[in-house]
Amino acid sequence: MIGDMNPATLANVIQNNNDLRVFCNGCGRCRDLDVHALSKSLGPEMAVPEIGRRARCTACGHKGGSMQVVAVRW
Repeated sequence: MIGDMNPATLANVIQNNNDLRVFCNGCGRCRDLDVHALSKSLGPEMAVPEIGRRARCTACGHKGGSMQVVAVRW
């Protein structure tokens, strides 16, 4: 059942060689995030959606953003 799935964590993102991008829910600005630095500061088990809820836009100051997992080509 889809509703019972756990959200992706920073550990999942790193393990799958992906990146993260956050979009401001206020002004729409986007920014790529350093997943390794986030994992060190927030812990590897931090859920990706929670990062979006905590994010604050440096352009407009709005708190809360939408997260996107970005596939990295190697």
